[in-house]
Amino acid sequence: MDNKLTVLITGAFGTWGTEFTKQLLAEGHKVIGVGRDEKAAAEYKRKFPEAEVSVTDFANIKTGDFISAHVDVLIHGAAYKHINLCETNIYSAIQNNVIKTMSLYQEAFDAGVKICFISTDKAVAPYSVYGMTKALGERLTWHMEGFVARAGNIAGSNGSVIHVWKEAIKNNQPLKVTDMNMERYFIKVEDAVALSWEGFKANKKLTLVDKGGKVKISDLINMILYEAGYTTIKDYKAGIEIIGLREGVERLSDDITWEFDNKYLEQ
Repeated sequence: MDNKLTVLITGAFGTWGTEFTKQLLAEGHKVIGVGRDEKAAAEYKRKFPEAEVSVTDFANIKTGDFISAHVDVLIHGAAYKHINLCETNIYSAIQNNVIKTMSLYQEAFDAGVKICFISTDKAVAPYSVYGMTKALGERLTWHMEGFVARAGNIAGSNGSVIHVWKEAIKNNQPLKVTDMNMERYFIKVEDAVALSWEGFKANKKLTLVDKGGKVKISDLINMILYEAGYTTIKDYKAGIEIIGLREGVERLSDDITWEFDNKYLEQ
């Protein structure tokens, strides 16, 4: 692999994409950021003036585009990620996360571009629509001889529950919690990106993006409340509202690993 690469990032204007851009530019690589949000694109360009920006649907990228831009690596992070919305917009979730991804991969593969797919622990033994689309994305990636980086929850990302809780605390509202016994993987985005890129450079077909293991939701709530000046959960007078697991969508504990993947990769 050359020392300096041209890397095209889909979903570039989100939490993952901006951090990837920051780290890749710091290493001296050329970055092309792709996304559909014009306002986010303008902010991205302001933050990273040396990066190239393309405001388009990633499905519009063709083999010739990869070749003319001399792209070496495709980091595919664009996806519909909201679990509830994917459940109620199944066609759109499949169309965006699977069909369009398959088309993009074919164009990249034909151009000789290496592929790195940003996946999720929801792809392990999936039973939500979102998880199933990401599991298919992983298999499409391997079919195209690409690399998968599988992560849990990014602490403080745009869709993180941490933002929701902090806003509720600010307004002295109850903290809505699925189940106090729930466990989730949490990792800082800078660590997640660094581990993903290291795995890709090491030619690892599957990189498990984990640092520190699972965190109990009750412990996370205690930490957020402590930062807000409360000693214990009981001190927060607005209280905790238990809303329960969404049947067929959520489980108490996700697992970032899966034995099936190793068997699959050995074939």
